[in-house]
Amino acid sequence: MKYNKFYIGPAENGRAYNFMVVRPRKSHAQLDIKLPKSEKVDKIIEDNQLDDMGYDKRYNAYRIRLAKGEVQEKKEVITSLLKQAENSFR
Repeated sequence: MKYNKFYIGPAENGRAYNFMVVRPRKSHAQLDIKLPKSEKVDKIIEDNQLDDMGYDKRYNAYRIRLAKGEVQEKKEVITSLLKQAENSFR
């Protein structure tokens, strides 16, 4: 893991491997998942009622707001999106 005051991200062999980034906030956490913009992913996010904060074109990442306890509730869909992001990032 690589981390600082502003974000937490995975690392591989000591180097940042940021297919996803978590940005902790006081009231929630922002999860940035690096995936190409697609209607399929948009539909997954919408169907599972994830709090979509919009797509960041600069970093090619979906931004999702996660409230306390929401990670456990929506574990399967979040894991699925993270696996897709890791596979497309390689």
